[in-house]
Amino acid sequence: MEKEIKIKTNPFFKKLLFDEKRYLILYGGAGSGKSYFIAQKILIRCLQNKERILCCRKTAESIKNSIFKLFFDIITANELTGIIKINKSDYSFTFTNGSQILTTGLDDVEKLKSIHAISSIWIEEATEVMESDFTQLDLRLRGESASYKQIILSFNPIDETHWLKHRFFDNKPESCTVNHSTFLNNQFIDEEYKKMLNEQIGWDVNMLRIYINGEWGRIQTGGEFYSHFAFKKHVTDDCNYINNIPIHVSFDQNVSPYITAVLFQIVGKNQNQYIVNCIDEFCLSNPFNNTESLCRKIIEKYNERLNGLFYYGDASGRKRDTRSRENDYEIIERMFKKYIRNYSNRVPYSNPPLSKRRDFINKILETEYPIKIQINSQCKKMIADLECVKEDSDGTKLKQLYRNKETGQSYEKYGHCSDAMDYFLCESFSNYFKN
Repeated sequence: MEKEIKIKTNPFFKKLLFDEKRYLILYGGAGSGKSYFIAQKILIRCLQNKERILCCRKTAESIKNSIFKLFFDIITANELTGIIKINKSDYSFTFTNGSQILTTGLDDVEKLKSIHAISSIWIEEATEVMESDFTQLDLRLRGESASYKQIILSFNPIDETHWLKHRFFDNKPESCTVNHSTFLNNQFIDEEYKKMLNEQIGWDVNMLRIYINGEWGRIQTGGEFYSHFAFKKHVTDDCNYINNIPIHVSFDQNVSPYITAVLFQIVGKNQNQYIVNCIDEFCLSNPFNNTESLCRKIIEKYNERLNGLFYYGDASGRKRDTRSRENDYEIIERMFKKYIRNYSNRVPYSNPPLSKRRDFINKILETEYPIKIQINSQCKKMIADLECVKEDSDGTKLKQLYRNKETGQSYEKYGHCSDAMDYFLCESFSNYFKN
């Protein structure tokens, strides 16, 4: 079909037209043209060969004004309506050579079950989709096919704790191509849109990271417990262990989804300011989500550097529970026996009030006290807490429960590392906290 040569693609993406790896990831900022290119790639494939391609979003309702409209606009702009039949009732496209483009929302489970013989899948706005939904789609893309099978995922990197980052960036599969783009890579974008992006988003550091730079971030929606946390200000790559400075270990003994310890160092005073470095985090899930395993992991990594350590944590850990005949801090003292001194125990007899510690930590983050806190960029769960934990109506932390689909167990996704940080800061700088 000669019509395909009239589809003009952005040169930045052109090499991806021939990419046949199992997973093709297009992510980045707003206005980069990644979705437009993907629609072009799918159309070209369907024009060249007999294909059956499924295009998805989280909900069926979102299909009409996004995926369907995008295909419709490209087809009409390239005068392809004579060879592509557009079905406005089920938002599908049928080609004279037998190719099909089908669309569905992942909330329409029954429709998904009835779709067979798919050669490739596009998941638009993939950050809206649960990993379990993706896994089901991945499993359905199987069997013999005249052409290659591929799953394309497109998204803005709104959440650095998202399963997409863990699955395709931190643990990249062998058969995977990852492409990053911003509006600067889009030769078709107009100057007015560029100006709008900078004016509407450029003032917000986090939104700038996501939508202009196309970097992993976290969208703030208001009501954050740590309202004065700023990624650019508080997160650094230059925040590692420093020799001959004591380590402060703070614990949070919740075991679901993991048990937590966070390590800090106080680097004395610099220009009349304490420098507090959050250097590491340990978050152990089942079957290692117990205090003894947690201490063992810390010792394995730091060993003699733990000499003279201080430890902090949730006051409720003093109570015996069904997990052990010892309480959490008796286990900690037994495991850390060779490293601790008489003054090492800094666990309070009662936890600091939540609303009071909220105000205190936010004042530290705003540098209203002579305390500067820095978070190691590898402490992903700590950063996620500081960005994601919400404030409840009474000023405490909002305990949002999530359910594990496989086990049926409910758990608090966020708040464990930040709780450990709270215990440490409130006790280490108790003179400021009490006043």
